[in-house]
Amino acid sequence: MRLWRLIPSCLLLLAAPKVSLACSCVFGVPTQASVRNSDIVFRGKLAAHKFGRAVFSVDEQWKGNPGHRVEIDWREGNHGDCDGFWPEDLKVGNELLVFAIRAPSGVYKTSICLPTKLVGKAQTEFRDLGPGKPPLDSTEGSAPPWIWLAFIAGLAVTLSLLLSRRMRRRDLP
Repeated sequence: MRLWRLIPSCLLLLAAPKVSLACSCVFGVPTQASVRNSDIVFRGKLAAHKFGRAVFSVDEQWKGNPGHRVEIDWREGNHGDCDGFWPEDLKVGNELLVFAIRAPSGVYKTSICLPTKLVGKAQTEFRDLGPGKPPLDSTEGSAPPWIWLAFIAGLAVTLSLLLSRRMRRRDLP
């Protein structure tokens, strides 16, 4: 008789959908492997939260060109899918070492599986990274200087051809 009481419970467990899959990280990955797997690596201070993004003021960089300010998707990494920051790291004023990947949408994202962490807990990573460089002015979205020079040269040639044609037409009887 007890068996009949267990059957509905078992059926309910089997029929219930899976709520989520847990995040599975391999910790202890060498810092240089994390650098290779990241698009930007920098040390910066969390300056603000803006429209779902964490805005960082960059102090030092090791990979990529985040510029003086960079926005990272502001998501706590406690949703079971690994994306985002550890919740205690997301306080404005905190200084972090950030490893981030550029998503196809163009937004930078980090993961709790990357060694993004508070500066005070990142001595091993800083030792492995070596000295960083100061942030460069971000040139994302603008063309390299040689493209501008080629454009100006092409424009000059076009204008000189148009002017020489016009001058010839005036000289014709």
